Amino acid sequence: MAKYCILLALLVTVAYGLDYYPNKYDNFDVDRVIRNNRILNSYIRCLLDEGYCTPEAREIKDMLADVLQTTCSKCTPKQRMNVKKIVNHITTRKPKEWARLSAKYDPEGQYQKHIDKWMNMN
Repeated sequence: MAKYCILLALLVTVAYGLDYYPNKYDNFDVDRVIRNNRILNSYIRCLLDEGYCTPEAREIKDMLADVLQTTCSKCTPKQRMNVKKIVNHITTRKPKEWARLSAKYDPEGQYQKHIDKWMNMN
């Protein structure tokens, strides 16, 4: 679903024009975010323009459109794995937040089919 695209950017940084996003977030501790509702909610609030954005969150927010349109095509293999992990977590545990993020970043659902296919790939 289109909602999968919203946090794809959580693990990458702004790097337009490169074959891959910089690998500085390859070792991003996704499990720490998943285990800590406060941290996860702060990222979500930033993406929804409802709260403070850390420098990392601001970079993420700035590139959401690119990540959404390209289905994480510039992500490194590690970033793809981490993105899928966090998206699966939020999709199952925070469906209301996913609905809000989807409404904001893909209101017409034009990327939904591609995101669904990507999320189901190994």
